[in-house]
Amino acid sequence: MQTETLRWADRFPELGTGPLPTAPYTSSDYFARERGRIFSRHWLYACRTDDVEEPGSYFVRDLPHIPASIVITRAEDGRIRAFHNVCRHRGNRLADGQGRSRRLTCNYHGWTYAPDGSLVGVPDEDQFVGLDRSKCGLRPVAAETWQGFVFINLQDAPKESLEDFLGPLGRRISDFPYGDMQRVVRFRAELATNWKTAMDIGREGYHIRFVHRATVPDSHAGGDNPYAHLPYFDIIGPHAANSLGVNPNHEPSPAESFVTRFASTVIQRGDAGAGQPACLNPGGAEFWGFDAYFIFPNLGLILGPNWFNADVFIPISVDRTIWEQSFYARPPRNAGERISQEFSSVLSRDLIREDWAQVERVQSGLASGAIGEFHLSDQELLVRHAYRTIDNLVS
Repeated sequence: MQTETLRWADRFPELGTGPLPTAPYTSSDYFARERGRIFSRHWLYACRTDDVEEPGSYFVRDLPHIPASIVITRAEDGRIRAFHNVCRHRGNRLADGQGRSRRLTCNYHGWTYAPDGSLVGVPDEDQFVGLDRSKCGLRPVAAETWQGFVFINLQDAPKESLEDFLGPLGRRISDFPYGDMQRVVRFRAELATNWKTAMDIGREGYHIRFVHRATVPDSHAGGDNPYAHLPYFDIIGPHAANSLGVNPNHEPSPAESFVTRFASTVIQRGDAGAGQPACLNPGGAEFWGFDAYFIFPNLGLILGPNWFNADVFIPISVDRTIWEQSFYARPPRNAGERISQEFSSVLSRDLIREDWAQVERVQSGLASGAIGEFHLSDQELLVRHAYRTIDNLVS
C-alpha cells in the first residue's frame, strides 16, 4: 500500500516528503527576493503573436511587481519587438492595453515613436540643445517567440535563449497545433493571494472533488478514483507536467449530453490517438482528459484534444496577484461546434471562479499565522517541486 501511495515521491526522492514552511507565501522580504532573482532574470510570457498580428499592432504587458510596463510591437518589417513602455522625454507611460497605430505618441508632450522603437517626432524640437533622436529611441527589452507565444526577459543580456530555457519541455510539446486555434474567451481577475498560492491549485487534482463539487462533481473524481489521482507527473528542470484523468462512470448533465453531439468539451475523455499530436497523454492513461505544463516561473499551459488554455500569473505584491486565463480552440465550422465552445467557455468561467475564491481563502488563512508549515501528499508532488525550485533560487 505504501508503494502505491508514495510512487511519485519514490521516483523523485530529491524533493523529499517532509513538511514545508509557509513563510515564503506571506513574507514580504521573500517576495522581494523572488522579484529580483526570478522575475527579473527569467523569460516571462507576455502575449500571443496574434495579439500583435499586423504591422503597427501593440500589446502592453504590465509587471507591477518589478515594477515595469512592457510594450510589445510588430513593425513594418514583420518583426516582433519589446520595449519599456516609457517615453524617453520625461518618463511618461506611453501606451495602454492593445491596439494598432502607425505611431506611438506620448500624451504628455507629443513625442512620437515608430513600432521599431525609433524616435520619429519631437514637437518644438529646436528648443532642445544637442538632442540626438537616434539615441532617444524606446529602451529595448529582449523578446523571443516560441510556437506563437511571445516571451520577454528583463536582463540587458539574457544568459540563455528562450529555446535553451524551455529545453526538452519546449521540444516535447512543440508539435501541438497552437497556431490553428483562436482565442475563444479570456478571464482576468486581481486576487488577494500570493502568486504561488494561485498556481498551486492547478498543480494537483486533490482539490477537485471538494472545490468543484458543484460544477464537475464526477467528471474527474469518482468510481475507482475518488480523489482524482493524477495518472502522470514529470519534472523537466524548473518546469513540470501532469495529466488529469476522467471518470469513466461520469454521468453527463443534459446540457453536456446535448453539446457533445457536436464537438468535444473541456471535461470529456480525450482521444490522444490517430490524428492528435504525439505530445498528448505522455503517460498513456486509459481514461485521459488533458495535460498541464507549468513553464517556470508563471505560465500554465493546459493541452487538450483540439483546445488549450494559457494561464499567466502576474504578482503585484506578496498577497496580490493577477490571474489571466485564455481558452483557445479551432475555429468552429458550424453552429453546433460554436455551441460546444460556448459550453466549455461557461464551464471554464465557473471553474476558474471557484479556484479564485479558494486561493483567496487559503491566503487569508496563511496570513493569520495560525500554521507554520504545509503537509503535502504524494499527489501534490508538483507543489513541492515548485516550492523547491523557487526556494533554491531565492535562498
